[in-house]
Amino acid sequence: MMIRAKYTKKGDLVYLSHLDLVRLFERAFRRAGVPLAFTQGFNPHPMISFAAPLSVGISSEAEYFDVMLSEPLSTVEFISSMNNTLPSDIQILQALQLDEKPVNALMQEAALMVYSVTFSLEQPFQNNKLAESLDFFLNQSEMIVQKKGKDGSGKGKKGFGKRKKMKQVDILPYIHSFVIKHQEDDAAELLLHIKVFDQATIKPLLIFNKWVEVSDVPVALNTVFIERKEICKLDEDQQYISIIQ
Repeated sequence: MMIRAKYTKKGDLVYLSHLDLVRLFERAFRRAGVPLAFTQGFNPHPMISFAAPLSVGISSEAEYFDVMLSEPLSTVEFISSMNNTLPSDIQILQALQLDEKPVNALMQEAALMVYSVTFSLEQPFQNNKLAESLDFFLNQSEMIVQKKGKDGSGKGKKGFGKRKKMKQVDILPYIHSFVIKHQEDDAAELLLHIKVFDQATIKPLLIFNKWVEVSDVPVALNTVFIERKEICKLDEDQQYISIIQ
């Protein structure tokens, strides 16, 4: 059977790389006694897959993974045993039992990323100016940033892999919405919804930094805090819904 789970990643563990996160979960599964299913072959490994790896330094309330089990286990027991084993900053929030492996992997289902961006201002700013700045940003014909690609040529360090080549990307098609959630005289919170195209997306910090660059909003950059709030998929009516309902 397969279990799809939603979990948090907060506190100091936001600086954990994706590879280290995978290792953390593999150890937690073993300590919790979760009956994992393994791949076949010379080097078997647990059958677990993650949705849209999170950038290092970004907090999250909505990360997801699928894990295949070798025998049935209730979602209540799964959540309890895992949360007793995992660190407090990484906790399972929900779990859904799937009768069989889903047709689409999590990375294929992800269609929209929802982020909260909070920050302080270096000086008080008129309320309407923030909204005007966002409108100006979103109404440009294009907004180009430098982004690492995967189409570099040649060998990387120690001869392994390919170098990542910088390329120019227009970020505006990726932005579903960029709006004010809350604003005070010296601080604000924005909600940023970013689309996923063919399993490719744009990091929220790239979009936020570009907006700061072209706006006249006096953001105190050392106060910026980004948190992923949800990962959404498209339902049968082409509406965005969370991965687990």
